[in-house]
Amino acid sequence: ESGERLYLTSKNKRNTPDRLQLKKYSPKLRKHVVFTEVK
Repeated sequence: ESGERLYLTSKNKRNTPDRLQLKKYSPKLRKHVVFTEVK
């Protein structure tokens, strides 16, 4: 878990009712981390 919350994407709530998790590159940490959707 990183402290990153800034990765923006669109999601279809009907297809993904649970929290979205994306493995993306974090420029702050200079590595790939899992971004978890925050409600």
